Amino acid sequence: MDLLLLFYSVLLAFLIVAPFIYVQISEKNPISEEETRSSLESERKMLLENLKDLKTDMDTKKIQTNEFSELSKQIIEDLKQIDTKLANLPKIEFKPGVCRKCNFHTTIPNAKFCAMCGSSLA
Repeated sequence: MDLLLLFYSVLLAFLIVAPFIYVQISEKNPISEEETRSSLESERKMLLENLKDLKTDMDTKKIQTNEFSELSKQIIEDLKQIDTKLANLPKIEFKPGVCRKCNFHTTIPNAKFCAMCGSSLA
């Protein structure tokens, strides 16, 4: 068998398998505190919207007051749990010119985006 053909077939196999290996390695990274905070805040907003919808349904007499109280109990309990989780998370201090995502220090004054990863600095 030709040595060059063997080399190119190994190279092709590596190029096909490398993205899958990269994804497996990168998924093992733990979730950062900022991602946890943002997911909890988005879940909190969703629960508040659900509670607001229930209140609107009660005001328009689509549901009774006792149904509203039963349905809202679980939402309020979930909101209390999320609030305690958010209170237990450490406070994030943002430094101007430092990216929150990759911790790259930008030397450009008044930069709005990170020069390394492109995420917003605001």
